[in-house]
Amino acid sequence: MIFLEKYKNVMKNLPECITEAEVNAERKVSTLIGVSGGQIVKTDVSDVTAVYVRASGTKTGYAYTEDLQEDPEKVILQAYNNGLVSDSNKIDRLNLPETALNSNNALTGFSQTKIVYDKVCESTVAAGKKAANTSDIIQKALMLESLVRKADPSIRTVFANIRVDTFSSRVINSKGVDVYFSRNVFYAQARVTAEVMGDNVDVVCSASASSFEKLDLASLVNEVRNLMKNKIKPGSFQSGEYPVILSRNVGVNIMMTAWQLFSGLKYCEGSTALKGKLGEHIGSPAFNVVDIPFHNDTGYCF
Repeated sequence: MIFLEKYKNVMKNLPECITEAEVNAERKVSTLIGVSGGQIVKTDVSDVTAVYVRASGTKTGYAYTEDLQEDPEKVILQAYNNGLVSDSNKIDRLNLPETALNSNNALTGFSQTKIVYDKVCESTVAAGKKAANTSDIIQKALMLESLVRKADPSIRTVFANIRVDTFSSRVINSKGVDVYFSRNVFYAQARVTAEVMGDNVDVVCSASASSFEKLDLASLVNEVRNLMKNKIKPGSFQSGEYPVILSRNVGVNIMMTAWQLFSGLKYCEGSTALKGKLGEHIGSPAFNVVDIPFHNDTGYCF
């Protein structure tokens, strides 16, 4: 993200109408390999960088661009001018270098960053190159397809894909903040068509992890096998109660719905049942919520 050096230079001498400004550049590099029948049948590579700018004077305005060659001063002025025509009178408060959180440090328990950007950048770029090793992705995809094909004799076709995403973000502002974050996420997905009880059955299972080593293909294969094994003949149910085992997807949907209770926006507008209970103990020993911006096991970062 060398282009951000131009933004840093502009921030040293902002136009008189602008009191402070901040730029967040987010990059996503994605490589996908899909295989079927022992052959590569799909490839997809993308590299997109988005730049988000906010500038404050009497109000705060925002701008967005994917043109990395665009004049930084022009983009910052555009953000400021957008604020002038906004109905909101809000002025954002920008972090100082002492309060800006570096997500890489958060993983090790530190709440503040003292790391120089170049050192962080050097290590994360190296990690990104390793993550996008195409031969490793192909090998993993072929392995997944082979494992799934052997899972059940009723399987007719298998499409397996492995995708590696590298997310990185760098935030700079006129108060001297310059922090960098990078994280790799590895995805595996198997699409299967099988013949079960005379019917064609389509099964899709997926998993994610923060590294190839943590990507549990055996668990994914077991999920494919169990979904086919648990298929029942179509029919109608009588009214009543039935013991069921919820699938992982259903569990995730329930938790995503429940999580809306804790939405800051919904709390402020009063549309959550927890309105007015800020700071109070809720729930029970059986339910625990830890609010962190990343998930080490899956590789996700929010």
